[in-house]
Amino acid sequence: MRFNSGGNEAPMLLCLYDFLGDNELWGSLDVDKKQYSKSKLSRGKYLYNSETISYINPNGALLDQTKVAVITGITTASSGEITALAFKGRPHTIFIGESTYGATTGNVPWALPFNSTLALTNSYDSDRNGNYYERIIPDISVSKGDNFDDLLSDKNIQSALDFISNKQ
Repeated sequence: MRFNSGGNEAPMLLCLYDFLGDNELWGSLDVDKKQYSKSKLSRGKYLYNSETISYINPNGALLDQTKVAVITGITTASSGEITALAFKGRPHTIFIGESTYGATTGNVPWALPFNSTLALTNSYDSDRNGNYYERIIPDISVSKGDNFDDLLSDKNIQSALDFISNKQ
């Protein structure tokens, strides 16, 4: 998730179905931070308030109880943050890296004159338990530890491998 700056969360969440399983993933909160909608995965379907948004045809065993290390960074934003939020509250999960950008709000496009569009914020994003995060703060903070030429020397990857191999 380190460089996921957003887009459409549906394919992001569906491609992680094996790790997320049939669970509620995230929700929308009103101005008083009360949850009024939920999104979830169920048998390969991505559902928003019980409406099927998209789907896959899963086969194979779920990995929703296996260890997962979610690596975040300052460029993790918008639906990248929603995808990271989907792992909040999941067992055997740790967050590593830097705090996310902080675009944890729901937006709708609003047409304006002269072929202009305004992105109107209409909700806060929450984790599966209804908790709001202005930005996602990692459990293990790693800053300036990137090494994209030798990923095994990348401090984020090293921390993730330590967690997955029981060294943490």
